Amino acid sequence: MDFEIIGIGSALVDITVHVSESFLEAEGLPKGGMTLIDAGRAREFLNKLPADERELSPGGTTANVMAAFAHCGGKPAFVGKVGRDWLGEYFKRETERTGVAFVELRSEKTPTGSAFTFITPDGERTFATYLGAAAELSPADLPPDLFRRAPLLHIEAYLVVNRELMDYLLITGKANGQKISMDLSSFGVVRENLDYFEKISRTYLSIIFANEDESLAFTGLAPRDSLDVFSRLCEITVVKEGANGSYLARRNHKVYLPAKKVWVEDTNGAGDAYAGAVLYGLSRGMSISACGRLGTQAGALIVSQKGARVTEDRARILRDFACAMDTLMIRRLEAGSLTPEMVAAAGREVADFHAAAERCPNGDTILESLRSHIRKNFTQMEACVGITLSGEQQQAIRDYVNTFLRTYERFFESRAREGRLIACHGDLHMEHIALGDRITILECLEFERSFPYSDAAMDVAFLAMDLDYHGRSDLATAFLDAYAERSGDDLIYDMVPFYKVLRACQRAALISVRLENPHLSEDERKSVIATARKYFSLAESYTRTKKNPAR
Repeated sequence: MDFEIIGIGSALVDITVHVSESFLEAEGLPKGGMTLIDAGRAREFLNKLPADERELSPGGTTANVMAAFAHCGGKPAFVGKVGRDWLGEYFKRETERTGVAFVELRSEKTPTGSAFTFITPDGERTFATYLGAAAELSPADLPPDLFRRAPLLHIEAYLVVNRELMDYLLITGKANGQKISMDLSSFGVVRENLDYFEKISRTYLSIIFANEDESLAFTGLAPRDSLDVFSRLCEITVVKEGANGSYLARRNHKVYLPAKKVWVEDTNGAGDAYAGAVLYGLSRGMSISACGRLGTQAGALIVSQKGARVTEDRARILRDFACAMDTLMIRRLEAGSLTPEMVAAAGREVADFHAAAERCPNGDTILESLRSHIRKNFTQMEACVGITLSGEQQQAIRDYVNTFLRTYERFFESRAREGRLIACHGDLHMEHIALGDRITILECLEFERSFPYSDAAMDVAFLAMDLDYHGRSDLATAFLDAYAERSGDDLIYDMVPFYKVLRACQRAALISVRLENPHLSEDERKSVIATARKYFSLAESYTRTKKNPAR
């Protein structure tokens, strides 16, 4: 294929200006929203706004998303319609300069569209858009082979004003095997077309991006809670909440990423940059948390400067960061280049990470919290029996866990005394360790974490279990040995098999929940069942492991 992603949307030139709250009120513009205007009102704005206070840049939501995808190192294309005027030439030149291929469509009579971005003192953006030539984009304009030139298609909800075009893009993209991504664009657009968006989300969309206002308009729920609604409709959901971070879900697997703390200069384009970076990560097979981390970096680079696209210096920073994400341990393993030395270095890094972590202030409560967590896992496992888990496996796992808790209660007391109960990572597997010039542990917050502190061995067990699952128990041993030596943790070999059982069961139960999705194809259903069964079988195999004697 020629490209990694194709974006289709409104080709606009952004005209950015800082205004007061009273300006928005006087012009009747709802703060934070988007208002469509005609050519006459666009001229009025230009007459009111001093030329030396206006900043021009190539814009349009989808075009900005494609620019961020390119800045990460990807190969995107953008399709949009411009006029035969100087603004059209400006848009073409600046789009291609960022590394985005512009599939050029021209209107013979209508001028290039423009998007006014009014920024109030608090950094909030309000839009007034004259679509111009962009509104003339039609199915007849699109090359017949366009949808076969990339595996991903990204479109913007703003296109709903041209329902014929939107339907054509969705139907044709799906017919050509593309995964379709959509940014919900504006709470007003969502509210006015809610039934339509619900229908296409269920039928055509694989990926949905929304901010907190758009997710509220769609679901009536807060960002975190809205993921449950979106996850029933499409495979991947991203809900951005500005300075409060972002929520991502791949079906039932959900993560939260805090925003980076930076000085906010201008929020214009931050959501677009975030989406472009996330799409780049998805195109590289990254986990949703790694994608979210990449998106967070892109958004932070945007808000700490002026303009909706990063400067050349910041583009290099973003590309370097994206390259680090490309060195994830799982990718090294898949390429056959993950060595015992790399894994041992990761073991030492994890030990240092744990040494610096916050200690649990009341370790005597941890065991009861763990028991509560285990009861929840056992309840989840009940629903899996006969589908992804056999009755014999379930009984073996229950017996092992309960016996360990009864027999080795003193181990947990010792863990508390030694300061091994800490604010763990919580989701330490191969998709969260980057092996670049230096080892980086990628942090995120899992929704399913039942308590803020846990045994450091639980982190170690998760990564070791992940290596076991992928057939590299030799590397799991190298990791564990390096961690034990660096940390001086005398009980680590005793605790890890127990926590491996819990982690493998938790993973299996979480994957099994996907079977509740009525839209799974038969092949997808078989794949989910096979994966969950493999995790449960791995968990049961650990129950037969001979535990090292306590030291």
